[in-house]
Amino acid sequence: MVTGFPFNVSSAPMYYGSTMSFLGTALWWGKPAGVLLTVEVLVVYLLALRFEDPFTAGIYAKRERERSAKKGKKGL
Repeated sequence: MVTGFPFNVSSAPMYYGSTMSFLGTALWWGKPAGVLLTVEVLVVYLLALRFEDPFTAGIYAKRERERSAKKGKKGL
Protein backbone atom coordinates (compact mmCIF):
# COMPACT_ATOMS: atom_id res chain seq x y z
CA MET A 1 0.00 0.00 0.00
CA VAL A 2 1.22 3.49 -0.79
CA THR A 3 2.04 5.42 2.39
CA GLY A 4 4.05 8.40 1.12
CA PHE A 5 2.73 11.92 0.73
CA PRO A 6 -0.10 12.75 0.01
CA PHE A 7 -1.50 9.33 0.91
CA ASN A 8 -0.20 9.65 4.48
CA VAL A 9 -2.61 12.58 4.89
CA SER A 10 -5.63 11.29 2.96
CA SER A 11 -6.59 8.00 1.36
CA ALA A 12 -8.06 9.81 -1.67
CA PRO A 13 -6.12 13.02 -2.26
CA MET A 14 -7.33 13.48 -5.83
CA TYR A 15 -10.98 13.30 -4.79
CA TYR A 16 -10.54 15.79 -1.97
CA GLY A 17 -8.18 18.01 -3.96
CA SER A 18 -10.53 18.26 -6.93
CA THR A 19 -13.45 18.97 -4.60
CA MET A 20 -11.52 21.81 -2.97
CA SER A 21 -10.61 23.11 -6.41
CA PHE A 22 -14.28 23.09 -7.47
CA LEU A 23 -15.26 24.88 -4.26
CA GLY A 24 -12.50 27.46 -4.64
CA THR A 25 -13.51 28.20 -8.21
CA ALA A 26 -17.17 28.54 -7.26
CA LEU A 27 -16.29 30.91 -4.42
CA TRP A 28 -13.84 32.88 -6.56
CA TRP A 29 -16.49 33.53 -9.18
CA GLY A 30 -19.27 33.91 -6.60
CA LYS A 31 -21.48 31.20 -8.06
CA PRO A 32 -23.94 29.61 -5.60
CA ALA A 33 -24.74 26.92 -8.17
CA GLY A 34 -21.06 26.00 -8.21
CA VAL A 35 -21.08 25.57 -4.44
CA LEU A 36 -24.14 23.32 -4.68
CA LEU A 37 -22.55 21.28 -7.45
CA THR A 38 -19.41 20.95 -5.34
CA VAL A 39 -21.49 19.50 -2.51
CA GLU A 40 -23.07 17.07 -4.97
CA VAL A 41 -19.65 16.02 -6.27
CA LEU A 42 -18.40 15.51 -2.70
CA VAL A 43 -21.37 13.26 -1.90
CA VAL A 44 -20.72 11.18 -5.03
CA TYR A 45 -17.01 10.92 -4.20
CA LEU A 46 -17.76 9.82 -0.64
CA LEU A 47 -20.18 7.19 -1.95
CA ALA A 48 -17.58 5.96 -4.43
CA LEU A 49 -14.96 5.73 -1.68
CA ARG A 50 -17.20 3.42 0.34
CA PHE A 51 -16.75 0.87 -2.45
CA GLU A 52 -13.34 1.83 -3.79
CA ASP A 53 -11.37 1.75 -0.52
CA PRO A 54 -12.17 -1.90 0.36
CA PHE A 55 -11.65 -2.96 -3.26
CA THR A 56 -8.25 -1.27 -3.43
CA ALA A 57 -7.24 -2.70 -0.06
CA GLY A 58 -8.11 -6.16 -1.40
CA ILE A 59 -5.91 -5.63 -4.45
CA TYR A 60 -2.92 -4.66 -2.29
CA ALA A 61 -3.54 -7.58 0.10
CA LYS A 62 -3.66 -10.03 -2.81
CA ARG A 63 -0.42 -8.64 -4.20
CA GLU A 64 1.30 -9.02 -0.83
CA ARG A 65 0.08 -12.63 -0.53
CA GLU A 66 1.44 -13.39 -4.00
CA ARG A 67 4.79 -11.76 -3.20
CA SER A 68 5.05 -13.69 0.06
CA ALA A 69 4.25 -16.95 -1.71
CA LYS A 70 6.84 -16.23 -4.38
CA LYS A 71 9.50 -15.47 -1.74
CA GLY A 72 8.61 -18.69 0.08
CA LYS A 73 9.14 -20.74 -3.08
CA LYS A 74 12.52 -19.13 -3.75
CA GLY A 75 13.71 -20.13 -0.28
CA LEU A 76 13.09 -23.82 -0.93
